[in-house]
Amino acid sequence: MKEEVTIKILDEYYAHIDKYRHICKHKSRTRLFILAFLNGPEAVVEIGMNDWFRHGKEINKRNEIIINKTLQEYWIKPEQVELATIIDHKEYEDTHLLKLIPPDSQKIEIMRFRTRPKQNVELPLQVYCFMSVIERQVNIRIEAIVSNAFNITILSKASSMATNDKTANIRDDNSDEQCPCENIQIRFPIPDAWVYMFRVEKRFRYGAIHSVRRKAGKIKGLDRFMLHRGDPLAAMMAASVGVAKYEQAFRSIVWRIDQLPKRDQGAYKTHIFECKLTVPSYDPIPDKFEPTADVEYSMSQAFISHCQIRSVAVPGAEETPEKWIRPKSQFTYTLDIEYAFKEEEKKEFAPVEVDMKEQSMSQSETENNSHSDDSD
Repeated sequence: MKEEVTIKILDEYYAHIDKYRHICKHKSRTRLFILAFLNGPEAVVEIGMNDWFRHGKEINKRNEIIINKTLQEYWIKPEQVELATIIDHKEYEDTHLLKLIPPDSQKIEIMRFRTRPKQNVELPLQVYCFMSVIERQVNIRIEAIVSNAFNITILSKASSMATNDKTANIRDDNSDEQCPCENIQIRFPIPDAWVYMFRVEKRFRYGAIHSVRRKAGKIKGLDRFMLHRGDPLAAMMAASVGVAKYEQAFRSIVWRIDQLPKRDQGAYKTHIFECKLTVPSYDPIPDKFEPTADVEYSMSQAFISHCQIRSVAVPGAEETPEKWIRPKSQFTYTLDIEYAFKEEEKKEFAPVEVDMKEQSMSQSETENNSHSDDSD
């Protein structure tokens, strides 16, 4: 059986963003996990990070070096370090080397630490939320833009220029240049008194109304989308990408997107979600609304801490084991929602262009997308 060692790097980032899209506060934490399949009861594993303390002091064999061709070479300064009990604490204090005997076929957390995120950094996903409540007409608009600050090709070129190495960062022409944001989830809170307008009656129960896709040539508003012609109180929702619906678990409209940008898209493209509803006279309008919305997504690189595994050694192994590094960043935002309760506070948004091939849907798909699936 071939021996394997898998190390996962998880960056957790939290930020609070105001309605002007400025970062008010943010913090980050990095966690390291290991999963090992090694022969022998006491197989020792030595892990070397890009710790500033080890800069210029590394002594590794050729088969122990982990080559990183995607990101610029960074040296970090971990703070508030917490180590698992299986880590040799004395060895870490002396050399900052993670030396341990991992349990067989069990994924465990071996280390966690904090780093200081850069100030005035451009976030990978920029989200803006707006809601207007004027004469019982409610309009909700969410804009999402993916920045180009996390383009792997740009980071690789910067690394090659810094090291004067013209061959160290050669990438395949068919590979993705932009590291996409995945599993995007934007949650916009809705008052409990308005929940029934986001539900549709089915045969034996109630389901959720899904958003429809915007079509090319129908961009200026939601008046042309007739989701439920027989029910004027039903909420009308449309999204340029992904699917949105009301979810009781979050008491919010949840806009889910698998990945941004797509393979045929570039950065700084605006993706929008809009919802329009009319509050009947017998329903109350809350005096206060929830001030913030939530955003969650992930990326397949450790962009926040820039943590890198530079070496993995198993001294007692007869053959060099296979080594896998799995970096990941998990982002969480809280966004201040901009509200408008007067006509002069209402904003006029410019139309957004939508690609025809990206949003082309048949009539049957549009009808099915506006109702709940059987699994809801």
